[in-house]
Amino acid sequence: MIAGSSSKKPMRAACVWCSTWCSITPRTSIRFFRSRAKAATIRIAIFISGAKVASRGGKAPPNNWRSLIGPRGWQYDATTDEWYYASFLPFQPDLNYRNPAVQQAMLDVVRHWLGLGFDGMRLDIFNCLFKDPLFAENPFSPRPLPSEDCPDGFFQSYRNTVNHPDTLRFARTLRRVVDEFADPPRFLVGEVFGAPALLRDYCSDDTGDGLHLVFLFKSLRTPLTAPAFRALNHRVRA
Repeated sequence: MIAGSSSKKPMRAACVWCSTWCSITPRTSIRFFRSRAKAATIRIAIFISGAKVASRGGKAPPNNWRSLIGPRGWQYDATTDEWYYASFLPFQPDLNYRNPAVQQAMLDVVRHWLGLGFDGMRLDIFNCLFKDPLFAENPFSPRPLPSEDCPDGFFQSYRNTVNHPDTLRFARTLRRVVDEFADPPRFLVGEVFGAPALLRDYCSDDTGDGLHLVFLFKSLRTPLTAPAFRALNHRVRA
């Protein structure tokens, strides 16, 4: 998962998946059930009231946001009479990173694992942490399917739900927490997708204070020759 370690001890890479770290939490988790209580003071998931559809006697989701796999991202919750957003699957509500308590809790998760001696974190769907705070609709896109270089697909631009500027800023916040553990240095690799310039932004290529690495699946399809990898490196860094 993470090749190599700066420490002399055997490397232990913390692969903390979406149920524990990053963007989403299982719908069956006790944290979600506490959050969905109407009297809850800490909403760990993204809840919002939807509009009533009088003509059909039902309810409509707050906006047109799709999930990463195509269907509607909003899921109705009868307990709260509200909708929660799920970037991926309906039983995986997104965490509300605009809640400072959620940010602090997840940063403490990182500190916990690194304090146990783990060398790094693999960050699942990291590019979906923050969404537009005003819940603006996503624009139309002519793209039928997303790709590694562009998350837009299913005829929608994911402008307000994927690769939000606040997510890039949070990458620097996370890096500062990881840098608290300097002996030995620790490591972050993020699952993010986008154009090469965006990937470099996640790593803060100019200042070096973002993620250490991001996924680059193109390397798996690149011939195992020096010229091919030199060309790939040039395309990514151009």
